[in-house]
Amino acid sequence: MASCSDHVVRLVECDSPDFAALVSGLDEELEDRYPGISTDGSTPAQDLLVVVVAYRGDAPVGCGALCELEQGVGEIKRMFVVPEARRLGAARRMLEVLEARGRALGNSAVRLGSGVRQPEALALYESCGYCRIPLFGEYQGGKLCVCYEKALA
Repeated sequence: MASCSDHVVRLVECDSPDFAALVSGLDEELEDRYPGISTDGSTPAQDLLVVVVAYRGDAPVGCGALCELEQGVGEIKRMFVVPEARRLGAARRMLEVLEARGRALGNSAVRLGSGVRQPEALALYESCGYCRIPLFGEYQGGKLCVCYEKALA
């Protein structure tokens, strides 16, 4: 468990109702930003190695997860913070926790994919030391995708 200002980041199970509710909010937002683009290709819950939820008081306000992309490389998935809790440090703290867990699992790097219509997310990742890389995996060929990687030293 880690805290940041009024936020507490907790490790939860992949079937956590709070995580499920936040992922539903993420899917709704992605549908608004990218109409007609399906999120059906997302990683199955059982493939998520680490799942975190950020809480403000008792309210779940953000989520994120880590899965194995390839030997020694993790992938951060399902990053989301509810609009009313954005720019308060929850996403940055969730990234820190996911990166630390990735290190503990033996990852030398983490990657993630985001979208061009999410400038606030892109700015966050770049401010946290993520570098743009060529599109990988499910993002290859996507015209609206941006991919990042960060070495875990």
